[in-house]
Amino acid sequence: MDFDLDLLTGLQILSQKTPMSVTNGPTKRASVAVILATDPPQKTSSPYWIHQIPSNVVPHVLLIQRSFREKDRWSGHVALPGGIREADDKSDVHTAIRETNEEVGIDLCEQGAYFAGSLDERIVSSNWGSTPLILLSSFVFVLPNLCELHLDEKEVFSAQWIPLTDLLRPKYFTYIKVDPSRAIANQTIPSLQPFLQFFVGKLVYSAIRLEPQIDSPALLLPINKRPLLWGITHSIFVDLFVFFSPSSAKSCIIWTLPYFQHYDLRVITSLISWNYKRRMSSRYPHGNWAITTLNGYYKYLKLTLIIGFLFRITLFCFLLSNLLNMNIATFYK
Repeated sequence: MDFDLDLLTGLQILSQKTPMSVTNGPTKRASVAVILATDPPQKTSSPYWIHQIPSNVVPHVLLIQRSFREKDRWSGHVALPGGIREADDKSDVHTAIRETNEEVGIDLCEQGAYFAGSLDERIVSSNWGSTPLILLSSFVFVLPNLCELHLDEKEVFSAQWIPLTDLLRPKYFTYIKVDPSRAIANQTIPSLQPFLQFFVGKLVYSAIRLEPQIDSPALLLPINKRPLLWGITHSIFVDLFVFFSPSSAKSCIIWTLPYFQHYDLRVITSLISWNYKRRMSSRYPHGNWAITTLNGYYKYLKLTLIIGFLFRITLFCFLLSNLLNMNIATFYK
């Protein structure tokens, strides 16, 4: 399948766009670098090299898999280079540049990276959107070649350049099942987590499977720990493709709202959120579409659990009543 990926037009539109800022967000800030690179390498003798990239060049994007560490909420996750803003950082973009150098050994300034612009700010939250954690900024850079990587093994388990078009290919679309019981229990009664784990089951999120390169340590990982692009990083690429491939972003990239593993809960969610999904679909590709849609969707998941609990209790009582009536009728025969 061919994809209409227009790098030059996308970069031009992105450079002219004023990103949306979040007001009254978390005070803790973080930045990530969306680093695109060309293959084959481009000549940079002209200061206008970025505008002379041939249309048939497929850009690659740098993705990392974070190191596996206990009690780290991002352990083993696929991410973009970046991290928390420190007191010495002059700006959010400086944070992205510094973290990129520390994590993968690329000095974006020395390598002559072209700064294309930034995506809309977004709030990273937990507990189904109820607990804001970090205000995240995403900055887009373009390199004239695929730079050699030097990983900080304490922070990064593996990293590789991925063809941008691979993130649009249906053969790589998959899903990941996440246990939401802790997030729900944190908003209600923590001791209920074992019951919620049984009652709710898993929550299924859309994801993109990344194929590790032949020399990547990720190739030696068990299947359940292989790199998957999902969550907040996935939503960043949904926004990115609005610029570079808007038609592909809407019709090809599989980003769907999460759904419950249990079929009764899934049906309930579909019924009560149908109008919301239709309304948000009509807003595409308004800024921060994926994460905005997800944050507004959590209330339907919560309502699903209430309706689902009442439905199951009612069904249980109905079946129990019928069973008792049958036993009583059999006893008196």
